[in-house]
Amino acid sequence: MRILLIDDIRNLKADVIARNHDEGLNQLTFNGPWDILLLDHDLASFDEDGIEKTGYDIMCFLEEHPQFVPEDIVCVSGNPVGKKRIEIVVKKIMETKNEDIYSADSTSKKLGIEYRDDGTWKSFIVHLWFWKLWVYCYEY
Repeated sequence: MRILLIDDIRNLKADVIARNHDEGLNQLTFNGPWDILLLDHDLASFDEDGIEKTGYDIMCFLEEHPQFVPEDIVCVSGNPVGKKRIEIVVKKIMETKNEDIYSADSTSKKLGIEYRDDGTWKSFIVHLWFWKLWVYCYEY
């Protein structure tokens, strides 16, 4: 299990610790996939114009780039307002992720199942233990 901590001060148990916004984004995009993201809100990071870049900005990036979203995201911030903002985005991302998992079209793509142009399915049998679901489909 790979754990990424993005935090300017804490030293929690993690495989990699990124101390600011830019290091965190680099780890997410170039060194993933990550199983768990531990994310602080206040990262003591500022852009050229002096605007603060926070953990919330990282969550907004992940919302726009779902291919980098870890399996689990935990906000470790002591800032109650920042933590709430991050948790709202986490909830939204995870709900979207679950909708994608359960939609027939995305599930068939993930499993390599193809729908034919003539309206029939290629033969397949899938047993998904983690969903406790049997799916049988045959060529018509």
